[in-house]
Amino acid sequence: MKMRAPIWTAVAEVLACVVLATGCIPLGGLGGFGGGPLLVFGTETTEHSFTKAQVERIQRGKTIKDEILQWFGPPMAMARKGEPGEAPTANPARFDSFFEPFSERYAIGEHHVVYYYQSQRSRTVQGLMTRQSSVTDRLWILLDVRRGTVVDYVLRQDR
Repeated sequence: MKMRAPIWTAVAEVLACVVLATGCIPLGGLGGFGGGPLLVFGTETTEHSFTKAQVERIQRGKTIKDEILQWFGPPMAMARKGEPGEAPTANPARFDSFFEPFSERYAIGEHHVVYYYQSQRSRTVQGLMTRQSSVTDRLWILLDVRRGTVVDYVLRQDR
């Protein structure tokens, strides 16, 4: 005669699979593991934050450089074609790459400058397992310094 495991064993196995697969703790904790609720905590950090709403305020051909500086602050990096860039930690050889998002649509000249901004959010949830996730928003803004206005911008999100 085959013996069946008690129902609580099956429930505990299902809950463990849910926790392992999703990193989410079911409401009420996992009382069956160790006799008490499982302690879960998380942290979230943000660096150089800007919001999608701020980016949506940018109007090509209308927004001026002073508005960009007011809304976003000083850029993390600034690049002008053929000149060494300005950034505290960037590799100077990479500054020409700041123009790549715009090079197919515009003839980049000496009167163009790219302001680069980055916003990074990291999240860590610890409990039965530790899960980490990170999202980096990268914003390139192409400015025409003769007119003092935004020509174009590109926002990309990396996970």
